[in-house]
Amino acid sequence: MAQAEVQATEETGEDIRVVDIRRRDEWVHRIMRCVRTQMIEEEDLSTSDLFAGYDDLRVITFSYDIPMLDWLADRFQFVELIIGGDFMLRKDDKTISKVAECLAKAETDARQLSMYDRLVKRMKDGSLVVKSSPNVVDHRKLYLLRADDGRTRVIDPSANMTRGAWSVSDQIEHVSFDDSLKAYDFYQKLFDSAWDMASNIPYTAVQAVTTSHPEKANAILKKVVETKKAVVIQPPQTDEKAELTIYQYNANIEDAEKKYIRLLKDTGIRKNKDGSILLLPKDVEKIRANIRKAHVAEENAQVKTEDYPRITFDYNRQAMLLNGTDVDLHPSEEEVKAGIRDLLSIFDKYNSFVGTDPQKQKAIYYKLLNAMFASPFFAKLRCESRLIDKGTTSLPLYLLISSSRASTGKSFFVEAVQKMMTGKRDLRVFTANKLASKDAVPLQISMAGTPIFIDEIDNAYLSRLSGAIKTTDQICELRQKDDVPMVIFASNDVTDPDDKIRKRVIFLNPEGTIPSDADQTAWLSAGGSLIARITMSLYREYVRRMIPKVWDMIDQMETNGRDFPDNWYPDIMPLSSETLIDILKDYGFDVPDYFRVLTWYDDFGENAACISADAFQEIRELYQADRKLFSVTKEAVTIQMGSDKDSRRKAESWKSVMPVEILKDYHSGRDGTVISFDRAGLEARIGIRFKKKWFRRR
Repeated sequence: MAQAEVQATEETGEDIRVVDIRRRDEWVHRIMRCVRTQMIEEEDLSTSDLFAGYDDLRVITFSYDIPMLDWLADRFQFVELIIGGDFMLRKDDKTISKVAECLAKAETDARQLSMYDRLVKRMKDGSLVVKSSPNVVDHRKLYLLRADDGRTRVIDPSANMTRGAWSVSDQIEHVSFDDSLKAYDFYQKLFDSAWDMASNIPYTAVQAVTTSHPEKANAILKKVVETKKAVVIQPPQTDEKAELTIYQYNANIEDAEKKYIRLLKDTGIRKNKDGSILLLPKDVEKIRANIRKAHVAEENAQVKTEDYPRITFDYNRQAMLLNGTDVDLHPSEEEVKAGIRDLLSIFDKYNSFVGTDPQKQKAIYYKLLNAMFASPFFAKLRCESRLIDKGTTSLPLYLLISSSRASTGKSFFVEAVQKMMTGKRDLRVFTANKLASKDAVPLQISMAGTPIFIDEIDNAYLSRLSGAIKTTDQICELRQKDDVPMVIFASNDVTDPDDKIRKRVIFLNPEGTIPSDADQTAWLSAGGSLIARITMSLYREYVRRMIPKVWDMIDQMETNGRDFPDNWYPDIMPLSSETLIDILKDYGFDVPDYFRVLTWYDDFGENAACISADAFQEIRELYQADRKLFSVTKEAVTIQMGSDKDSRRKAESWKSVMPVEILKDYHSGRDGTVISFDRAGLEARIGIRFKKKWFRRR
């Protein structure tokens, strides 16, 4: 029975009233999670002292400012941040105004982050991940610190993540901390729960803040578009102090809000009975319509392709055509020599790179050179192979060049080779945030021969194209369209593509990068000058020699293809690499070591020996340097890798390239990565016999 309070009126004889006080005072009976702590001692520490000496940082904060985030990110190798008060709405009863302010806040957060290059780079390489809490208000202020050597610290302050709160100058704040592992494990579980419920503010949204398409620049709209699901916006109560903090650094939020009020006009968005607001995919479509009506967006809906060079071949005349006009395939000796010198100068730019052996880096780009040079022949050979029922996997129309680090020279090399092939500089570089994945294949079909470059893709972009990649035959050989160009994707995110995609693309993974202390502006300037002077002379000579070789292969396929062995497939890579080597020799140049004869199976296939060779060498070197990481049994070799970013990246790369018969197990957690191999297979590949003294009995 409900508790009741009987209240009588003042001696009037009126009926008494019965009030359900359980409901009125219900809040005092709600169970809260409480942490019992014990006072140890008081210490005088600076903010710098408090955060010093650790490698990873995880934060929950109600409000923040970007300079404080920048300061913290510079002191930690890996940072995860949850913004608990992402949507702080003013007291406005109009639903549209509330939604507009939510959207404005999301866009302005991304804009503020984009102003700090260091933060943008950290978000791009994955060492800084920022999430927000759109569904609930998270008022906690929690800082979890962890060092690679296992030390931990939990800081539980009253201070939000702002410079004002931590400056201890104009307000009183409380700071307590606990260095016990028990405290860290407890709060880490709380953080993980909050992390799973929060929404990501992706690098692509930060990078896209200057676009005229809000659905690409806004993390909320972007999520609706990509997931095709509704996002729930739950307007929380306003926190006046936090609101002031946010408005201090979001100087342009009101302008953004006005824009979104215009874009939300007549969308029909309504508040539900519980106060929540659903933002549906159809609402984003109405926003897009308002963009067009109001001319807010720039006219960028259609991809202009009329000026993009088209490479085609007339095999009967042994001719190459560029936009329908014959190309002179007889360059002078001096022209070819100049072209060779320019090519070697391009490779020489990688001599100063760090993070990998420069020769290895150049060997990877030599493969890219051959793939690009030979790619205009791929579609024709695919069409011919189809007619004789032979495989076409060795002639992929997609290439992915990916690295976990920035500044590895990918874009520079692709643009330089495009200039060699067409003689035209500044060919349009398509980027994932400007060319929708659904438009990539129509673009590919509309062009001919010249490789198309799409930069800055992520896993989601590639995943949306997986269907098209798996059914390449539908745009090429089934239509007998023999001039479909190769699409080259570049990424710093897609370091481990799905196996079904991996076997249908050429996958290259350069990891060397420009030294951090190098003058990158000077490097790029020198690269631009080099590209400016590049001509088509070398490619003209290459094509003159390649056309008869390719035509001879086609002739054999048409006349004798039905008699070829069942396991035969067209391999153009030996023809291409031999042609380049012969050109260097014929014109009196020494052939660099990384210029060698390539084959599809050995150098490009999904199980190519070269792909796993580097991993085996790295394991060998690690064993020689630090054997205590290795646990050896009769059947298996297990390596316990650290939890730092480099160790995780290395273990992940080993897993992605390791032959299935050698990789036994792989597990990655917050405390590090454990990877196990078949002992006999590993010993055979790395040429080491693991010594018995390193056995550990089970």
